[in-house]
Amino acid sequence: MKPIRVLIPDGEQWEAVKVIRCLDPKDGFRPFVLSARRDAPARCSSYCYRFLTLGALGSTDRRSAVLEAIDRFSIDVVLPVTYAGTEFVAANRDILSGVVHPAPVVPLDALKATNNKWLFCRMADDLSLPVPRTALLVREREPRPDGVALAGVAFPALVKPTVGGGGGGIVRVDNSDALDVLLRQRWGKSPPTQDYMIQEFLGGVDLCLGAFCLDGDIIAYTLQRSLLSSSRPFGPQRAMDFIDDASILETGATLLKALNWRGVAYVDFRVDQRDGRAKLLEMNPRFGQAVLGSLAAGVNFPLLACRSALGLSLPPQIYRPIRFIHPMAHLKLLARALTWRGDGTRFSWRESGLRFTARDPLPEIVFALASCRNRPRRTPSPACI
Repeated sequence: MKPIRVLIPDGEQWEAVKVIRCLDPKDGFRPFVLSARRDAPARCSSYCYRFLTLGALGSTDRRSAVLEAIDRFSIDVVLPVTYAGTEFVAANRDILSGVVHPAPVVPLDALKATNNKWLFCRMADDLSLPVPRTALLVREREPRPDGVALAGVAFPALVKPTVGGGGGGIVRVDNSDALDVLLRQRWGKSPPTQDYMIQEFLGGVDLCLGAFCLDGDIIAYTLQRSLLSSSRPFGPQRAMDFIDDASILETGATLLKALNWRGVAYVDFRVDQRDGRAKLLEMNPRFGQAVLGSLAAGVNFPLLACRSALGLSLPPQIYRPIRFIHPMAHLKLLARALTWRGDGTRFSWRESGLRFTARDPLPEIVFALASCRNRPRRTPSPACI
């Protein structure tokens, strides 16, 4: 079979490394990575068949560079790996479909709606799906609540930007006084640059349903329950159990069917400790942080997206319960154990993302060296790879 040439059009960040590690050359894949940054981590990966930069292709315009790469290198599939890349493919789907096979994505309006936490919660509520009590708190250019924004939302609560990822910008407030202080500090003198919402805080366990869908039907899925979270408040999961839960899968299937979803989605839940119900928090219309964990659990979402784009048969995915920890999180645990600061938490090599790093070590090595050279400067972390 002819090798499948896959173009990652948004290869600047670590997400590209994670995804191309799922596209094994033994399975016939040849990943091309396009980036605006010459120092993108994927450039060092042994899975990267060819690394391209916008300027080297004759244009700094993303669409022109993508079309040039498609023509010059006979690309078969365009596979976005970030939200921005998915939005690019959705916005340019008609143009791309004439010259290449874009990975399945939903229309642009559906993509933007699901990426907005406030619109997503309203949509889930309209579908009678369980969500925490949520209200729009601050609109862009309006520095104070509208007077009814807090109706039904009890404290403690979380103030969240309606658009954003990785837990960025989320603040917990325990009472109305703390909320008033936050509003004065953030927007007392200058208006907000985006909308914010307030949502009741649920004590409980985080879960994430990863799914690949065609026309609203789930073709393959994984479900992960958090074991360790990021040291950053409200950051992504660092270690997880891949499990099965029929009720959560049913809720996710109802949501994705109503959206007529196409492509990959990661849906976040939290099990409310008050009633034991899993409630929807948000949805990421892109590959999740734990795409390699899903691969270890037997489900290869990037492979499914590529083969589906080409109209090829989809190999069965044998999902199995496993435990998984991201490589940097595992290294930190091992370091703490060596210095007698560990808490006794242990993970085996089979449960560790370090086995993916061992096969393709250069991205992490280069990142570590760059971090040492630029220690005062904060650089993007590969902790979720």
